[in-house]
Amino acid sequence: MNTVNKNDVCNSYIKEITEISAYVKKCNAVFNEDKQYLSFSYENAVIMTYRSFEHFILRIMISCLNHDHSHFEESYGIKLGRHINDDVCEFLITKGGYFDFKGNGDLKKMLNKTIGQKHPIVKVFGNGTYSKTIQKLYVLRNYAAHNSPQAKKAVLNEFNLKRAKSAGSILKQQGRFQSIIGELEQLAIDIKAIPT
Repeated sequence: MNTVNKNDVCNSYIKEITEISAYVKKCNAVFNEDKQYLSFSYENAVIMTYRSFEHFILRIMISCLNHDHSHFEESYGIKLGRHINDDVCEFLITKGGYFDFKGNGDLKKMLNKTIGQKHPIVKVFGNGTYSKTIQKLYVLRNYAAHNSPQAKKAVLNEFNLKRAKSAGSILKQQGRFQSIIGELEQLAIDIKAIPT
């Protein structure tokens, strides 16, 4: 039976965001004199970070269901077999579609419904610092991907700004990108530290 190991998921995620951080450092060196291309690099990096984060969350949820699906059974009123593999877990989470969430609030609802509010991993995600970081990542990714007036307004509200040229221009200022990456790495470290 294929199962997903939480620590392997965390290690893989930390490696991915470390590589993204290295990419940003390289872009800072290469595009030091060209603000527009540097902004493009940061926008690309936040989209890559978000994609990696989505995959991380999905794999963590799969790991939780692999090891204990009693809350899921109770939430949905179904009885699953004693052991369910990772493909079945993914299907149960995504319902055959793709995995996404609309900000931190939606992610919390999904985690609560799937693995339960009392699960130690859900409690880590409930940490105020991580909640804010996840919401910042979400609004920045939307602004970078869509560049819509609605996405811009959400970013301005989230960061309490009056104006912004682009998601990249916001990310490259005041160490915002590095702060987000650092907090996401710490989130993975905290999840990894939870006894299994």
